[in-house]
Amino acid sequence: MKKSLFVLMSCMLLSFVTMGQHTSSLKRPEWVDGELGNANMRLHNSRLEVVTAKGYSEEDARMNAAKNSILNQSGATGSRFNVQVQDGNIIIIGNDELTVKSRIIDEYRQKMGSGDYRVTLLVQTAGNPTLNLEPVIVTRRYPFSPRILIPGMAQIHKGSPGKGAFFITSEVVFVSCIAGFELQRSSNKSKIFKTDVLEERLDYVDKADKMKKLRDGFTIAAAAIYFWNLIDGATAKGKAHIVVKSSKVKLTPYATAQLAGVSLSLNF
Repeated sequence: MKKSLFVLMSCMLLSFVTMGQHTSSLKRPEWVDGELGNANMRLHNSRLEVVTAKGYSEEDARMNAAKNSILNQSGATGSRFNVQVQDGNIIIIGNDELTVKSRIIDEYRQKMGSGDYRVTLLVQTAGNPTLNLEPVIVTRRYPFSPRILIPGMAQIHKGSPGKGAFFITSEVVFVSCIAGFELQRSSNKSKIFKTDVLEERLDYVDKADKMKKLRDGFTIAAAAIYFWNLIDGATAKGKAHIVVKSSKVKLTPYATAQLAGVSLSLNF
């Protein structure tokens, strides 16, 4: 029985590891289609948008996409200008009258079949050049969630439905086996004193003992899978998603010979 249980656990571990090895860092980000797509996300001081463009090289496609973003903000005034991307910031060249505060949060690059490149940018632009841009990031980390208490729910929330299905199915199968073996153990135990034949009694005792061992084995397996689910649900990274970091407000009392009060600081 122990050998069979070990083989079963090994097979599940192998399938789980193999599933993880097929995850690619080049996977199309969620913000390209699902989370943001062609819509704008409006924040207090700025807005997020997705822009895309082609070019003969990655750099050319990136510049074209950045220029499209500026055109969207300027309302296509007809003014001629060029753009550069420096340290993630979009810099306008050749038009002093056009002022836009804009930066690239993330990008996705593709090589097309024609040999050209397509670059899709997630761009943040201030509603007014005098406003500060909110701290926005694209991350694969998620905050703690009570979802981890339900097998597979945290994994599905993080964009790994296959992994979530693994935990859900494993727990359902193991709990069903535990219940089934417990019913058989109870049934064999109740039959022990319903016969006067010694051989039959010994047979029922042996069967009840085997069912108990199988029940206990699957109980351990179910507990191990559930514990694994808790760790994975709390620590594993998920699909990349947009996060607007909240500013931290700090109040600090101060006093001088002439004045006393409280200073306010914002940390991003």
